[in-house]
Amino acid sequence: MKPSIFNVVTPALSADDLLIFNTFTDARVVVNLELKSVMDKAGRGESLTEAEQSYLDQLREAGVMVEDGVDEERELEYWFQRLKYDTTSLDVTVLTTSACNLGCTYCFEDGINLKGFMTEPVCRQVGDWVTAKLDEVRPRLLHLTLFGGEPLLNPKAALALSRRLHDETQRRSITQQISVITNGVLLTEEIVEELLAAGLTRVKVTLDGDERAHDSKRMYKNGKGSFRVIMDNLLRLKGRAPISIGGNFDDTTKDSIPRLLDQLVALGFTADDIMDITFKPILNPTNRIAVLNNAMDSGHSCTFSDVRPQDLLWLREEVEQRGFKTKDGIAIGPCCATKEQTYTIDPWGKIYKCPALVGRESFIIGDVANHSPSHLNTQFMTVDLWRDPFCSGCSYRPICGGGCRGSSVTQSNDFQAVACEKPYFENVAIELVKREVMNSLPAETVSA
Repeated sequence: MKPSIFNVVTPALSADDLLIFNTFTDARVVVNLELKSVMDKAGRGESLTEAEQSYLDQLREAGVMVEDGVDEERELEYWFQRLKYDTTSLDVTVLTTSACNLGCTYCFEDGINLKGFMTEPVCRQVGDWVTAKLDEVRPRLLHLTLFGGEPLLNPKAALALSRRLHDETQRRSITQQISVITNGVLLTEEIVEELLAAGLTRVKVTLDGDERAHDSKRMYKNGKGSFRVIMDNLLRLKGRAPISIGGNFDDTTKDSIPRLLDQLVALGFTADDIMDITFKPILNPTNRIAVLNNAMDSGHSCTFSDVRPQDLLWLREEVEQRGFKTKDGIAIGPCCATKEQTYTIDPWGKIYKCPALVGRESFIIGDVANHSPSHLNTQFMTVDLWRDPFCSGCSYRPICGGGCRGSSVTQSNDFQAVACEKPYFENVAIELVKREVMNSLPAETVSA
């Protein structure tokens, strides 16, 4: 028996204990120093006592030891290949428009001249393309994300596509789940009711702190703040829509977030009304990819290596202290662009592997008017960066996979290059794991 190559060992809650986090099995095990020495002993191939073997059997069951004959590199390869070509879910993000009615100070589209609205003919072509994919892939789930710009600036396309695909999935006994990523300004009861009938499961709305802080970052193009309009809309939808709140912060606004949370409580919002509340840092506004992924609702951060962990930990605690839920998990990968059944479609029907690449014509992999994917799709599907020599031996490969492809483009203009996020895992992710262990004690404790 031997320790897993994907174990990350860090000091635990006391000087005599260590936390072992396995990035492949997601195991979190607290061991004492004596047992850690037994693990090392087994790793060197030394003989073990019956008692020591018994302890290691427990650790194997817990997910941090493996049998001598296990080739974990092959296990990782097999897992990545299954993930890449999984057909359980078809994930399609559609930009109904690239226009927006706000002029946020950190907008990832700043300087990008993409101001288009999906027309009715293109909307029909998108529906035809997705329907053909349903018959080709035969997934159990279609996850449709309505994105922009501001997707509700084009409600006709958003609703028409949602209804069309709901009918198509119903006929094929496939579940449709719809997510809407919106600034919340145009969120109405009528739109929500129609989307609920088509399978709406999440409405992601952004609030960047209390009114003063939010309005300093997210204002209309004429400079007027958007906070009160969004809050009024949320109040009207309270208890009627699956609301998720995401917020962005920097050093000038983070102290306002507890005041926002207090206001939500004072208005009667509870965890029954808001699915989750998560705050993420505003990244370098010149990094379009980073800011986009900060705004996306993947549940993961794509490039947060410079984040101060104490900010994230503090804000999670503030959310939970008021009875709300926040998103769990630390993984930033593997990147959605390496998954075959994940697509993003822009307002003109051009197809990309992820939203971060929209507007960069050199990364178009297809068109809804032409069902044959380009050779570029093959390159995305065969990049397999976890095999890159740069990543060799890194314990974080299962939850990274070479990093975000959009970040690779930003950093090196090459989506096939590694976008290393090891600093994020070491400085932020491990702290989040330790906090989860401390607060909920999910980790198994094994002592010699």
